[in-house]
Amino acid sequence: MSKWTREKLLEGLAQIAPLGMKAEAIDPNRLLRMTFPVPAHLHALEPDVLLIIGGRGAGKTHLFRAINLPNGPGILGYRGRASGAIWITGFSVQPPISVQPPYEPTPLRFPGETVLQRFAAEHRSRTDLMDFWLGLLLGTVLAQEERVGEPLIQVVRNQLSGDIETALRDLKKVGDWFPVTVQSLEKVEAALDALDDKLSQNNQYLIVTYDDLDVMAVEWEQKRALLQALFQLWLGLWRRWRRIRPKIFLRRDLFSPEFLQFPDASKIEGHKYELRWSPPMLYGLVFKLWANQNEDSRWFLEESGLPFVEDPNLGWTYPDYKLPSEEVLRKVVHRLIGPFMGKGPKKGRSFEWIPNHLQDANGEIVPRSIIHLFSEAAKYTQARPEETAEAIIPPTAFAASLEKASNQRIQELLEEYPWLEKVRVVLKGQHVPIPQEQLAALLQPIDWEGGPQPPFKDADMLIYYMIKIGILYLTLDKRIHVPDIYLYGFGLKRKGGIRRPAFEMNF
Repeated sequence: MSKWTREKLLEGLAQIAPLGMKAEAIDPNRLLRMTFPVPAHLHALEPDVLLIIGGRGAGKTHLFRAINLPNGPGILGYRGRASGAIWITGFSVQPPISVQPPYEPTPLRFPGETVLQRFAAEHRSRTDLMDFWLGLLLGTVLAQEERVGEPLIQVVRNQLSGDIETALRDLKKVGDWFPVTVQSLEKVEAALDALDDKLSQNNQYLIVTYDDLDVMAVEWEQKRALLQALFQLWLGLWRRWRRIRPKIFLRRDLFSPEFLQFPDASKIEGHKYELRWSPPMLYGLVFKLWANQNEDSRWFLEESGLPFVEDPNLGWTYPDYKLPSEEVLRKVVHRLIGPFMGKGPKKGRSFEWIPNHLQDANGEIVPRSIIHLFSEAAKYTQARPEETAEAIIPPTAFAASLEKASNQRIQELLEEYPWLEKVRVVLKGQHVPIPQEQLAALLQPIDWEGGPQPPFKDADMLIYYMIKIGILYLTLDKRIHVPDIYLYGFGLKRKGGIRRPAFEMNF
């Protein structure tokens, strides 16, 4: 392989980092080309799945946005029971996009965070909050006529009076439309019942999608109340309707017994899908993104055994939406890095080493972490042209880049759990594993006033919560440890493992 070719491969791999950006920051006209349709994940689109859960960076919002593109599910390769369904947005921080390209935001906007915070604080009744979600559902159906279609919208309008439609024209103004909705609940229900009947006659589904529910209110109590009401409403409507179905995208920690305390909450278990990524899925994603950067990168991957076809929407992707075999993916990794993370197996096998060092305490790996790790390793190698190795990227580059991947992952966690910043300050410089009593002694004095509040202020309960969300884990000798993906970002230290070269360059 010529030096120039190696440089082009490194250049292509280094360029995949922006492709791991937050889905909400991606132009919808580019979203599908940055999408890797995982066949297993498409089960989440089945009409019997009410809830889709995952951690930050697991791809919830990316999937949410992709399926809300015109014919998004079909482009991703979905051929299930909800093929041909109408997909609309029931709630999101961002407005839905237009049906026709170029895809642009529509005028529809949902109530903001502070509006919902105050509304939920003033309307503490579960019934009131369920009525809010029912009214919002009707409003979103009417507002997305371009997607729903005029014949179905007319079926809805035939059951309504003009004052309801007028009130629901601006969904941001909850104070205007909520009282009208409550006064006209029978008409609201009749309109949606008629819609479900017509959908049944047409043998068609209407799927209502919800995202950004973790930021729909400021305080935990109001967030919990709104979420409980949403679930309780849909569990009731599940039995009432046959063809109107929800898809609720939710952070995993918000779907917990202590958070979702309401009648029939256990019934959700049979209607949920966990968005998880196996190592082969993650490698398949990285290599799909890499193949789309330049011809040299695609040539290298094809020569290594990965087949690609060009799709007008997805770019260069795998034929027939099939995930490549682990054997072929392993071959690519070995050709790129080498079979081991050193001179022999004692340092770890490269194919296993990478996911093992990116997983949290629950064994979960998010796509963004592996994308950034590969990109940073390529940049590290580019910055050291004098270093030669049999592999395209030396193992030391991945060991060095792990710290950057860890810091990036911690930044994501801080967006999701801003209270972790005070935990990080306390933990910096500590050594792990650490006795639980010692960790509790460090956490207990934290002053939480005047800043983001954790769900528990008691140190032992906070430790339990961080174990549950995969930040910490309990060792066999009853000490607290931290996975590598969080270790360096928290500024913690431990003995052993591959020595990490210094990585202080800012690329």
